[in-house]
Amino acid sequence: MTEHSKIIQGLNAEINVLKKRIHDLEAMEVNRERVEEALKQSESRLAAIFDNDPTGKVIINRRTRKIFDINRSACEALGLPKEKIVGNVCHGFFCPVEWNSCPIIDKGQCVDRSERVMLRQGVFSVPILKTVVPLQLDGEDFLLESFIDITERKRAEENLLLIQRAVENSSDAIGLADAQGHHFYQNKAFTRLLGYTVDELKVKGVAQTVYADQQVALNVFETIMKGGAWSGEVEDVAKDGRRLTVMLRADAIKDENNKIIGLLAINTDITERKKAEEKLHQSEERYRTILEDIQEGYFEVDLAGNFTFFNDTLCRVSGYPKEELMGMNNRQYTDKEDLKRIYQVYHEIFITGKPNTEFIWKIRRKDGAARYIEGSISLMKDLSGKPTGFRGIAHDITERQETQKVLLENEKRLCGITTNMPGVVFQFYAKVNGEYGISYVSERMASIFEVPSDTELDALFPIFISHIHEEDLDRFTSSVQSAVQEIAPWDFEGRYVKPSGKVLWFHAMSIPTRLEDRLVFDGILLDITDRKHAEDALRESEELYTRLVDTIPDVIIRTDLVGNILFINDYALQRGGYGWQELEGRNILEFLPPEEHPDAAQYITRIMTEGKLGPYDTHFIIKDGSSIPFEITSGVFHSKDGKPCGYVHVCRDISLRKEAEQEKEQLQERLNQSQKMESVGRLAGGVAHDFNNMLSVILGHAELAMEKTSHDQPLHDHLQEIRKAAERSADLTRQLLAFARKQTVSPKVIDLNETVAGMLKMLQRLIGEDIHLSWLPGMNPWPVKIDPSQIDQILANLCVNARDAIAGVGKVSIETENVRIDEDFCADHPDFTCGDFLLLAVSDNGCGMDKEIQAKLFEPFFTTKDVGKGTGLGLATIYGIVKQNGGFLSVYSEPGLGTTFKIYLPRHVGKAEQAGTEEPREPVIRGHETILVVEDEPAILDLSKIMLKQQGYQVLAAATPGEAIQLSAEHQGEIHLLITDVVMPEMNGRDLAKKILSLYPDIRRLFMSGYTADTIAHQGILDEGVCFIQKPFSRRDLLARVREALDRG
Repeated sequence: MTEHSKIIQGLNAEINVLKKRIHDLEAMEVNRERVEEALKQSESRLAAIFDNDPTGKVIINRRTRKIFDINRSACEALGLPKEKIVGNVCHGFFCPVEWNSCPIIDKGQCVDRSERVMLRQGVFSVPILKTVVPLQLDGEDFLLESFIDITERKRAEENLLLIQRAVENSSDAIGLADAQGHHFYQNKAFTRLLGYTVDELKVKGVAQTVYADQQVALNVFETIMKGGAWSGEVEDVAKDGRRLTVMLRADAIKDENNKIIGLLAINTDITERKKAEEKLHQSEERYRTILEDIQEGYFEVDLAGNFTFFNDTLCRVSGYPKEELMGMNNRQYTDKEDLKRIYQVYHEIFITGKPNTEFIWKIRRKDGAARYIEGSISLMKDLSGKPTGFRGIAHDITERQETQKVLLENEKRLCGITTNMPGVVFQFYAKVNGEYGISYVSERMASIFEVPSDTELDALFPIFISHIHEEDLDRFTSSVQSAVQEIAPWDFEGRYVKPSGKVLWFHAMSIPTRLEDRLVFDGILLDITDRKHAEDALRESEELYTRLVDTIPDVIIRTDLVGNILFINDYALQRGGYGWQELEGRNILEFLPPEEHPDAAQYITRIMTEGKLGPYDTHFIIKDGSSIPFEITSGVFHSKDGKPCGYVHVCRDISLRKEAEQEKEQLQERLNQSQKMESVGRLAGGVAHDFNNMLSVILGHAELAMEKTSHDQPLHDHLQEIRKAAERSADLTRQLLAFARKQTVSPKVIDLNETVAGMLKMLQRLIGEDIHLSWLPGMNPWPVKIDPSQIDQILANLCVNARDAIAGVGKVSIETENVRIDEDFCADHPDFTCGDFLLLAVSDNGCGMDKEIQAKLFEPFFTTKDVGKGTGLGLATIYGIVKQNGGFLSVYSEPGLGTTFKIYLPRHVGKAEQAGTEEPREPVIRGHETILVVEDEPAILDLSKIMLKQQGYQVLAAATPGEAIQLSAEHQGEIHLLITDVVMPEMNGRDLAKKILSLYPDIRRLFMSGYTADTIAHQGILDEGVCFIQKPFSRRDLLARVREALDRG
């Protein structure tokens, strides 16, 4: 072949290759289009598969950990729409505990069918089985997470186990066979029913052994093998030959390929089934009856809220008849305020399918009345699971709501009562580990038991126990332990020793409540000290009553309704000379003269009619045959149930009546004499009031005049006579009053402090707890000779008067002090005498008295109290007692500022003691300072001014606080001392002193008043420790106190 031909041949070959290549390229283009179309279809199918995959699928960006895509199953599992999931970090929905420690991203681990936790709706934890594989999309790394909710699987596993147990323990006889009908399993009920074992039936065959009719066995087997199920009644033969009629349910067991792999037979004894059916029928009848009879309303409504069924109770609750209520919508009877809330409840039940078991709403009855309803509502579904309506139970709780409202109000009141009640409300606990403690006490714990209010509760229980009286501690501990062990109410009475040393009786009462780890006892502690004292007093009273009945000088007889003697006191036995055996059971008429029987019988009849009768005069025949006149008072005696069961006769011997009448005449004469003395006393009191005022001025000025004359001047003798006459007049007045108050007494030498101290408890009870009783005894009191009962009279009368003068809370003070009265003091107080006296002062901060009332204070029968509340003899009696014992008294009072009574009793020196000579008096130092005297009583002001000027002092005198302030402002020079009365018009002495101090900062102050210094300080008018002089005062006392005040630093 030529070279040319070879070339041509080569080109042709090359051309063929190119044609083939072009043909292949054309084929490839067609294939590419087909591939692209296939890819698009594949992507669509993959997207559909991804979105419709029943397994939850989530694509997660590995770098950002955010969810890139999620399928429908995953959204449904999470309970959220897709738009609320995509773009969020995956750990917000899956594996929240691995937020910063992801096993794949952070640790490089694999997750394959691993159990994890998913958060449904971002809240509820759900177990899942998860597998994660890496994935690349468009060059970026992703994770494909597949998961399934294994809640149902776990539940299925549990259910399978339950099914196995249920089959084994089923009351139905269950048997299993392979596909050829060879028996290999039977449950306990199968063995019990037929009596055969599995091995026996394997050998003999079920069809040949159990079935009574072999044709039935064949029909059952053929039906099952054809894929059907067989059910019906068959007759079986038990091993013992018994023929049993059973309900057989037979079916095939198939694998996933629908291939028959076994046979199932369930046998139920037809007799038991029929019995069960009968019971079921009876149960249904009972259910219908109960539904109509229950107190709760039952109802069913459609999805629109219209009634479709209800019982009679609902009609009663709503007030509508059946024909009106049927088909009615809930909007027609529901309160407008609850409509929206009810709609939300029904809607939530419809959406979730979960019932609402705690729902309260308000309806309007047909008559317009509002009723509160509590009930539960659930969703009704048909057999396909489609909602058809709602059913519910409605209970009328209107009364309960009203009761709860009342309970709330009562709780508020109870809180107030707890705070203000007289006892201590407490709560203590006992834990199972033996620990005891107090968890609450009310405020009164501090005041009653003297426990500091800031005491920690943890420390309170041991503190309380430590103060239990040692004789009661074991009993206290035992009672608490017994109450805890028996879970019983705790009730205990015992003694508590306060930190102050006082012993308090308390009564503890509490009721236990069981909590998780402890018992809690709620109760109250009551201070029963007064009750215990009262019980002691009552016991003593009962014993006294028994002794009195036996020792009373009256005959006391108790009989039954026909007059037979049941009881007679010792005095009656002594007076009649009988023994008890001689009287017991005998009729009382046997001891009356026969002629008095008719009247006595009539008298007894009247007792029953009138209840009480007497006095009635009769005679009793004593053992020696003589008769004694008696005066009888009788009454009906009642049993515990209030029925008359006899009579009580109190018989008084009136044989001495004439002697008593004579004594009465004598007493009447004494009374007349006493009334005359009372009249004299009243007259003397009235005269002494004015007369002693004049004598005070006469004696005071006579003393001043005598100091200006010498003993050798005739005028001095005249003045001396004037003074003696005044003193004799004062003595005459005292003697007249003492005569009018003359009494027969038994005086004794006593320590007044001890006597008063022994009366304090009685006086405190007398004046009441709202009034504070202050006892201020003086040091080393002098002895006095007086009847102690008279001290009782004096203090009782004065404290009762003080109590009546105080409105509400107040104070009464009792003081004693040794006092020496000199001539100077007596010169200004004509009814006083010189000597040593023991002062007894009683003060109160009550309403006080004006001078008009004070002028009549000791007059017999004079009183300021209401009719029936005072005799007017109390202070008159005190006056007579004091005068009779050689003492004297004074009273100082201002309206609104209280009252002070001062009683001076003479010091007892004894028979052998001689009166000593008067102690020499120290000379009174003269002065030159300027003194401002303020006193609203003109006579005292003038007298004080004269006494001070005679001693060399410069005196500025003012009758009112206003005048004193003006004098102070106008005075040129220093004022060294202010002497002022405490109680005055315009302002009191303390306020005046403050104003004067603003003008004279260095001025000294001396206060004077009829009150004691202690009482004035407690009134708040003066501070304790100030310079003070008490009215009335002598010239020497005044000058001495002035000098003391001026010399005080």
